[in-house]
Amino acid sequence: MVFIILFGVVAITFIMFNIQMEAYKEAAHKHREERKNKLVEYLGYQDQYWGMLFGNPKNFSLYHEGLDSHIKKVRISMFVALASFFSLFIYLIVAYGL
Repeated sequence: MVFIILFGVVAITFIMFNIQMEAYKEAAHKHREERKNKLVEYLGYQDQYWGMLFGNPKNFSLYHEGLDSHIKKVRISMFVALASFFSLFIYLIVAYGL
């Protein structure tokens, strides 16, 4: 029962992270004049998306002032998703490994 609950929490937090990440990517391209197709956009700027999350966002060409709130939301949701995943992992080790 605990496994099912923890697995549900992990799934929900990763879904929320993906929703926040997609909104962040849309906001990053909001002020750009040129729009390519979604696949080229997704793959072409992947390094900048993650660089703005883990580094200084002002160093990247996609950055604009409106992204600050999106970056903060994505960082928080990523932390929550990873924390829930590791709590499930620790539960599995304690419950079935010891």
